[in-house]
Amino acid sequence: MKIPTNLSANSCTYTIKKNPPSPPGTGKSYTIVQLVNLLYLKGNRPKSKILVCAPSNAATDELFRRIAKGLVTNNMGEKKKVLPHMVRLGVKDKIHSEVLKYHIDVQIENIYKRELQASEMTGT
Repeated sequence: MKIPTNLSANSCTYTIKKNPPSPPGTGKSYTIVQLVNLLYLKGNRPKSKILVCAPSNAATDELFRRIAKGLVTNNMGEKKKVLPHMVRLGVKDKIHSEVLKYHIDVQIENIYKRELQASEMTGT
């Protein structure tokens, strides 16, 4: 798969098809995480928006866990972790507990709680 080096704000679509299905341990998830890493770090972060989909909740959660460990940028020989803002969509009951904090409903609840606490502290 050839990845463009001149990424811009234009949308790009990469599809990794597994037809026929590949056995476990052949690098599918690793390849997807590396593509996200490249697109995010070459893009206009933090405005970069990357949609990652998978055929199952388990596969999506696995990608989230790997991306949540941090994307690595290499600035003049120096490696640095970058943690992107991520939002997980889907049925809450089907999402792995490690990834649940990224679910959109949980993030909205946390924002609401922080704003409520701030308003209580200021008395407004």
